Amino acid sequence: MVAGANMAGVHRTYVHNFSLNAMNLYGLQVASAGHPYEQEGEEIRVFQEEKADNYQKLVLKAGALIGFILIGDTSRAGLLIRWMKRRDRIADPSELFARSIHVLSGLPPNRGFRHGVLWPHTTAGLQRFRGKWTTDGLT
Repeated sequence: MVAGANMAGVHRTYVHNFSLNAMNLYGLQVASAGHPYEQEGEEIRVFQEEKADNYQKLVLKAGALIGFILIGDTSRAGLLIRWMKRRDRIADPSELFARSIHVLSGLPPNRGFRHGVLWPHTTAGLQRFRGKWTTDGLT
């Protein structure tokens, strides 16, 4: 469509779309987007980090993020996707692993929100309403 519009005299630009996958595998969060290059090339740089139950891989081309894989802590996925769409240059990718998501995004830190408070895990029968967590309900 873009090529046809340009031939007809209407200026259009192709916006590169990338694949995005996110899933929960029995409690293990996984998110990936873009290109998962295995080998570094002339302009391709791959950064990986594995700590405890978390794995992060970033793929950069000419300083811009073109792909990532997050396993465990996927909280940075939205920020990384934004950087991919805007093609922001990343000066030091190792800082992305070390710095807090809130520092990188400019958002305030989580002040105690817990997913289970709003959506109790019904399979375990957990409930919370001005009391303690129990498997049978409120104490």
